[in-house]
Amino acid sequence: MQAKTAKQVKAPLSEWELSKIPRWTEQQMWSGFRAIRDDQFIPDPNDPEIYHKIPWRYVENGCFARAALARIHLYSLGFPGIKKIFIFGKMHFKTAYSLTGEMTFKDHVAIAVRIKYTCYILDPAVCYERPLTLLEWEKNLFCLSTDHTAEFSVCSAFTMSHNSAFDELDPENEVAIRKDRILTAIELAAEFIEKEMHLLSQLK
Repeated sequence: MQAKTAKQVKAPLSEWELSKIPRWTEQQMWSGFRAIRDDQFIPDPNDPEIYHKIPWRYVENGCFARAALARIHLYSLGFPGIKKIFIFGKMHFKTAYSLTGEMTFKDHVAIAVRIKYTCYILDPAVCYERPLTLLEWEKNLFCLSTDHTAEFSVCSAFTMSHNSAFDELDPENEVAIRKDRILTAIELAAEFIEKEMHLLSQLK
């Protein structure tokens, strides 16, 4: 039987057991957030001496790659496990990283951790300054929406996109298909880093 995808298992938040999200300390959460936001660890495909940050400021596309890159970096640094949370709905929100000052999504993904009984989302694309609680994250993503109906999928750390198996266990499957090519998050990064640099030059 083929595994269900993240999109196929989406449901209201009340139907998910958030207690299964790995527990971190507050210090770990802040250190992990700064690491995925600020560390330059992505190799430049053209110059082996240059490394880049995760392109959080290109919010129009690539959330699946950013979440995978964040997972890869956190695991390489020895942080505890994470989950990926997908959110579905008619999202419309404010962002400084858009020529119009706003953005719309139908789905989005970021990494999730838990401190005691509270779930936090580490997603500098939505909030560059700090981790957000899950409810804050949802509120930000729908702040300009007329329809606030949201559904969620709490997925494996290795679930890459909403079309990937929601309970993926093999890190080798944390890949995306682009133009019939199978690409890892590191391979995808160059595309979104280039788009981020172009956007930032437009925004001055």
